[in-house]
Amino acid sequence: MTGCRARASPATNTSPRNSARPRTLQVDRRPRLGGGRRRGLTYNVDAISRQPNTTDCHRLILWAGSSGDSSNAGKMKQRLMELYFTEGADLTDREVLVQAAVDCGMDGTLTRELLASDRDVWTA
Repeated sequence: MTGCRARASPATNTSPRNSARPRTLQVDRRPRLGGGRRRGLTYNVDAISRQPNTTDCHRLILWAGSSGDSSNAGKMKQRLMELYFTEGADLTDREVLVQAAVDCGMDGTLTRELLASDRDVWTA
């Protein structure tokens, strides 16, 4: 689990190797904010209201990277991270994603059409 710290603490693990000292794994779900700050990302955890399904975000990154300039995928990733972690934007809102695409130099109308389709969505 990226961004989480795990630590063992007394509780209940009946492992035969350690039966005298029962233990369980507890996860500290507070994000490690220092690494993001060092990379120029500001976290505003109070602005984050939900954890979105990121399928459309990944589609945007794919399309940005295939637009001729491979650095566009990185720019899109950065913009989406800023929107979510700093601005608290809802990444399931298609208009938010269209604006992110425009911010990264992509065509807004085409992006809106692609997001409305099932292009580049794989199902099992």
